Amino acid sequence: MPANIPTTKFRNIPLATATTAVDTKSERAGVVSGESVVSTGGGNEWDFASVNISGGAANSAVRTIFWDVTYANGNDTVDNFKFWLPTATNGFEMASDMLFTTLSFDDVGTTTNVSDVYAANATVGSYNGWAVIPASEPSQNVYSAVDTTSIAITGVTTSGEASEVVAIAAYFAIADEETTGTYRGTTSGYELQCAFKFDFS
Repeated sequence: MPANIPTTKFRNIPLATATTAVDTKSERAGVVSGESVVSTGGGNEWDFASVNISGGAANSAVRTIFWDVTYANGNDTVDNFKFWLPTATNGFEMASDMLFTTLSFDDVGTTTNVSDVYAANATVGSYNGWAVIPASEPSQNVYSAVDTTSIAITGVTTSGEASEVVAIAAYFAIADEETTGTYRGTTSGYELQCAFKFDFS
């Protein structure tokens, strides 16, 4: 196994986070006010809240996550970021989908690799680049918050992360035929676990 393998961390960013609070690399790499680290179980999952489907198909709230890469001495680049939801871990029975878009923080508002520019208090209508998250490993489908395909990790922050993040917004589109269930980490038997992968050198 290679030495100095970079590790990752996922941070749930509050919906109301202002654009001005995350419009620089140092702000994104630092601690965003109200953020929580997402892990398995324990109450700090990427919580999309309840969805009322009594009136038909409905969407969950939109959530934003920052994907950090932690510096490993000797490796200075990470790229080829992939994000998917394996069918085997999708507890839904009907045609319910998780949709996602990668976010840029470009001041001009133009994007090349990513789909949308970050918006505070985002709803489904705030972004145009929604796509159904793949059920199997895709080619690179998420990118850095400055719209590049890779992230340099030679210039690290004081907390040990690379100086940039991958930012992803997502929501669930729930079918009106869906059965009742609670989907929470690995603690209750209804797991929704995304898979991820990246390359480093």
